[in-house]
Amino acid sequence: MDTTITITGVIVGDDYVIRSKRMRKALMKPGKKTLIHPWWGQLKVRPVSLASFKFHQGQIRCTSFEVQVVRDPDPPRKKGLLGRINDTVNNVLEKADELMDEAESAISLVLSAASLPLSLVSGVNSLISQCEGIWDSLTASAPEPIKSAIAPALAAASNGVVAPRQNNNGSYAQNVVSVLATLPASLTEAITQPNQSVIALPSQSGTFLQSGTALPSQSGNGSQSGNTQPSQPGNGSQSGNTQPSQPGNGAQSGASFPSNTALFYQIGADGQIETESVTGQTIAALLIAGARETGRVTEAIAESNPLSSDILALGVAAQAFVVSQLAAAWAAMEFTNNQEAEEQLLVIKEMCDSLLTALETAITAKAPISLGRVFSAVQSLKTGLTVDGNARIGSLPQIKTVPVAARSSLWSLCYAVGGDDTSQVESIFNDAVLRNGLSHPGLTPSGTLELLEMNNDS
Repeated sequence: MDTTITITGVIVGDDYVIRSKRMRKALMKPGKKTLIHPWWGQLKVRPVSLASFKFHQGQIRCTSFEVQVVRDPDPPRKKGLLGRINDTVNNVLEKADELMDEAESAISLVLSAASLPLSLVSGVNSLISQCEGIWDSLTASAPEPIKSAIAPALAAASNGVVAPRQNNNGSYAQNVVSVLATLPASLTEAITQPNQSVIALPSQSGTFLQSGTALPSQSGNGSQSGNTQPSQPGNGSQSGNTQPSQPGNGAQSGASFPSNTALFYQIGADGQIETESVTGQTIAALLIAGARETGRVTEAIAESNPLSSDILALGVAAQAFVVSQLAAAWAAMEFTNNQEAEEQLLVIKEMCDSLLTALETAITAKAPISLGRVFSAVQSLKTGLTVDGNARIGSLPQIKTVPVAARSSLWSLCYAVGGDDTSQVESIFNDAVLRNGLSHPGLTPSGTLELLEMNNDS
């Protein structure tokens, strides 16, 4: 370790109290921290004294702080595939945290005036009320873990945020941030903890269903036709053109999933649908739907509010809170093959692009604050997702189309693809049965099959 380094800093701005609290919270956490110095670059350091903060009566919107640290670098180590993937995942989560911080700062600046206009307060109340309605509608038919996780946030949002007569200490902005950010953040707490392996086993894999598509029938169900809810054992046949009423869909009037959003339903080892399992894919679908609906209601509120540019700025910050949680959902996802990972990554990156478009609209409308830092944070998150996606996709098996000239045994076909590694052959076999809908694997009909092609890292 080197000698003690004394850091003296100044925090300036309308949100100096919020940033001071954030800095104090970061410095109070035990363990190593990363110091970004203009001369020394990035250093791993550890505080050796309590940080001190000074507020001066004659210096409004300004505070100074001081802390002493020592260098504490990590020991060098060689990283394998899992180490590299963990690094890229952590980078995505860090970028998401940065986006959260910038969105919080944007809301604090919009709501920093000592006397808030009545139209602005009215717009904030409408935005909170609409967001509460969106998430309540989307999670109405969700699995019980999701309902339980978001219930406290919905209750807080339904109470609203009361604007003070004198907006001097920034508490109003902080309360608004708390309500808007907690709604999407609470969803990620409901994710079922995934297996630690890079590649999901066939029994842990899921099926992607486009919005409005019926779930596959379970054994004992009656026949179905059209786009219907799945039959239950002994119910007989159903027909019609209705949305599937399954947990995780949450399609309600005024808040439905976009048509290009894939919904995820867990399929157990026995082939039965396990709708109570909450995956990263499930949460991502809800978050994307919520982000799009938040953008829609923001535009509607802004059209009828004289301070439309302020409302647009608040709305894109609320969307940023939602998009930032996609990083946690992505990190929790498990995939059987690279095609599934590529499809999910594309949907999430498209949502980032939608947020960038909304930010451009707010900037063009002459938002009262600079949204450049939020814009850059979204771009950084998208870049981090791309890097992590490439790392994860490269470690997953590919989908291979295999022509079958005559009726054959599926095990023999999988053995030809998987080689002598029986553990891989078993994984390929189990996945092929579900992927190709084979009722009798021993008598696979002629045609084409989609099989996993395991790579060396699998």
